Amino acid sequence: MAVLDTPHFQRLRKLYQLGATLFVYPTAEHTRFPHSLGVAHRGREVLTTLSLGQPDLGITQEDCMLVELAGLCHDLGHGPFSHAFEHELLPLIAPHVANTWCVCLCVCVVGVG
Repeated sequence: MAVLDTPHFQRLRKLYQLGATLFVYPTAEHTRFPHSLGVAHRGREVLTTLSLGQPDLGITQEDCMLVELAGLCHDLGHGPFSHAFEHELLPLIAPHVANTWCVCLCVCVVGVG
């Protein structure tokens, strides 16, 4: 998928899935990049299994692709240090945007809405 080659998605290679845990456990180097790949894979697996097991649902290949794309993009809005950034740091440095952070990112970066 073309979304993998975007700077927005490649940025996930630098964001740690476990936030500041890396400072306590140096081997906790899980980034959001492989996490998003795994979520996309599992999402497609679930939808494929549903479509095979329940054909009356009418799940299409496009539906599978959209679920896969949603899995890939679900972490694009995260800032540094995971949820600590959104809930603790962002309100301190930019209180006027703290409540709209995820909404703005979805509209501007992902093109949703």
